[in-house]
Amino acid sequence: MTRVDFLLKTQTRFYEQAAKAGNEADCVWTDALQERGASYMAEALGGVQGAPTGNRKEEFDPAHLGYAGVALGVMNAIGRHKRRVMILNVCNNGTITGLSDDAVVEVPSLVDSHGIHPLNVGEQPTMDQIGLMQQVRQSERHAVRAGIEGSSQEALLAFALRPLVQSIPLARKSCWLDIVMKFLRLMPFLKNEDKNDH
Repeated sequence: MTRVDFLLKTQTRFYEQAAKAGNEADCVWTDALQERGASYMAEALGGVQGAPTGNRKEEFDPAHLGYAGVALGVMNAIGRHKRRVMILNVCNNGTITGLSDDAVVEVPSLVDSHGIHPLNVGEQPTMDQIGLMQQVRQSERHAVRAGIEGSSQEALLAFALRPLVQSIPLARKSCWLDIVMKFLRLMPFLKNEDKNDH
């Protein structure tokens, strides 16, 4: 059974059980998440989907239950006035020196009824680490522009700036660039002035 087959089977079962569970639907969801998590990467650990080789520690911390759990943790901390520290993606706003304030960074943050407050990360990254982060962030900005504008030039720059590429000639040869441009051509709601110029 593949991971997709396993998820389809368990998610279908969850919907069937949740429809009958009434006020206990959250318990059914927790059980479904535990079953899903227990089989994550099962093959790499010598098992198969639905039958992992060992029992993983049960996770009840919402931060360990995927993105939905993180979102629930943030809402719980804000809505119920329960202060907690979580690793979140936030606007930099000076948290990491050398990155622009509007760069998104993943850092420990205090969440309370007043919102999300990034915490001081302690020792700042070295210059070479900052340079790598700036390069990746700039690549991501070009990728976003490529998606919004349908621009092959922006897509090319996004690939060329990736640390494992770092070359416009090499980026031009990438099969991924062709795939991205084919995808962009299928998105008529975008501005596609130069979508055919790569």
